[in-house]
Amino acid sequence: MLHRFLLIMALACTAIACYIAGNASGTVTFIVMGVCVELLFWLQLLPTKRVEPES
Repeated sequence: MLHRFLLIMALACTAIACYIAGNASGTVTFIVMGVCVELLFWLQLLPTKRVEPES
């Protein structure tokens, strides 16, 4: 559980850093990277359903 929390926080910080770098430099690449990392962030927040094997 701690591993998942740390991953989510790292993705959020990376997305924010990319947005800040994109705004400061005007580079579209950083903004696109921020959008991609934010997408990964939101996908990590969604619960994963585990399929139980039938016995």
